[in-house]
Amino acid sequence: MNVWLKSAILGLAVLLLGGIIYENVRGAAAGSAPREFTAADLRGKNWSLAEHRGRPVLVSFFETTCGPCMMEQPYLIELTKKYADRGLGLVFISREPAEEIRQAPGWRALPVPVLANAEAVVKAYEVTSYPVTLLFGPDGAVLTGGEGFGENVIDGFEKEIKKLPAVR
Repeated sequence: MNVWLKSAILGLAVLLLGGIIYENVRGAAAGSAPREFTAADLRGKNWSLAEHRGRPVLVSFFETTCGPCMMEQPYLIELTKKYADRGLGLVFISREPAEEIRQAPGWRALPVPVLANAEAVVKAYEVTSYPVTLLFGPDGAVLTGGEGFGENVIDGFEKEIKKLPAVR
């Protein structure tokens, strides 16, 4: 089956199902080691995946013009609150310039880091559509990932998060 046809089928499935949760999201198969990265947040402070080793982290790739990204955002933030006892972290990543993100409604005042100008990270994880969210375990390995937004995606993350031990 050619690449175009596979992409069309996947796109249709995302539209019909409201998102897909699966073990192999683009460049990050479940159980794979992370592609380490450091990028600046909207305040210019560097954020590094390696610095968060020892706790689970949701990494959500977005674009400011992506409707499903905006819809997913509050659900992911709510998961971090609900599973604070497990040390769950969250970071949003975009290839867009910081100034563009700051001007976009709903992205400038989030209670979690928002990384900008992160084209290298987006490419490293082979993200070509949005949103794509990955759940990294405390050991840094990818636990699962989701593409698109839907209740099944959020439920898939929550199922994996519930398996994690509470932070002491």
